[in-house]
Amino acid sequence: MPSLVDDHQASAPSAVSSPSRAGKFAAGAKRKSQQIKLVSAVVMIVVAALVAFYNLFGGGPTPGELSRRRDLIDVEEPHEVFLNHKIPEDGRFPYVNPKTGKESLFPVERCYYNKDGSVKLIPTYVLLNSYKNNETETKCPDCGRRVVPHNPAPTAELARMAAEKAGEPAPAATAPAAEPK
Repeated sequence: MPSLVDDHQASAPSAVSSPSRAGKFAAGAKRKSQQIKLVSAVVMIVVAALVAFYNLFGGGPTPGELSRRRDLIDVEEPHEVFLNHKIPEDGRFPYVNPKTGKESLFPVERCYYNKDGSVKLIPTYVLLNSYKNNETETKCPDCGRRVVPHNPAPTAELARMAAEKAGEPAPAATAPAAEPK
């Protein structure tokens, strides 16, 4: 007849033959962790491929294309303004007016001031006299201020005050510019 000690040893599972419950949990957690890492790696590769494809084939205008867009004004009356006009890659002004076929388009300058010295949000577009072969100083037809090539915009503070007065959102901040005299 077997003893109680012998029965206990015979019914106890062997540590080598069967993993414990904690061991099964650890193995499952490790497997799950590996699956998460694999899925994450695949997602990152797919995102990188999509970004590369977008940048190479469908990413909107390039800096070169953007640099070939200008705001132009016709030297002939009534001085029509062409905003965001595409110019040829190797073009020099005067550019060809698409409506008349004549080479009469020049860069436009903007004046943001009223006669009383206050700032306005919508500029007056001005054709420089030098483009009309006239060497006299160019004056804004609205405010009478001198207009120069690359005419500076009003300071950010003046633009903010004009926007508040008009009840519109303030324009984006820019570096302060000197006011033309």
